[in-house]
Amino acid sequence: MKASTFKKPPSLLAVVSATISFCLLLTLSLSCRKNSVTQASAEDINYMTRSLGGMLLTGRLTTEQDSDGLAIFCNDGKTLIALGAMASQQLANPGNMEHAAVIYSSFGIIVRNVDTGQVWYYIQNDESSRQRFEALRGAVGKPLVSAITETIKINIS
Repeated sequence: MKASTFKKPPSLLAVVSATISFCLLLTLSLSCRKNSVTQASAEDINYMTRSLGGMLLTGRLTTEQDSDGLAIFCNDGKTLIALGAMASQQLANPGNMEHAAVIYSSFGIIVRNVDTGQVWYYIQNDESSRQRFEALRGAVGKPLVSAITETIKINIS
């Protein structure tokens, strides 16, 4: 009969050390990945802002909608942007979001949910505005697009 040998179980210190090392590597990996996504998104937003000759507003965003258009309260509620809807269509509503980037320009409005990366284009209903937005085709994946008749920007604070 052969005697069986048992390996000595790892010490508690070795298990804790290995667990901490794994957690640190995982955190570092996710942190680097998040920073690279955030950096790319920031570069895209800055590129789009420059391309449209627009103004970038960030922070919490809320919306209200009726049959005439969409009200976007952005810049943590300090700015109201009112969008007029075309008579034949309803505007895509981005809803409320904690972290938004909004580009306001004379050619239209861009709303980006910073947390999810989803993008909405609200394009003025004229040829030069459509051309400006067409030039942004590669900047984001698949934005939701709406044509608008007018915009009004009001600084509330």
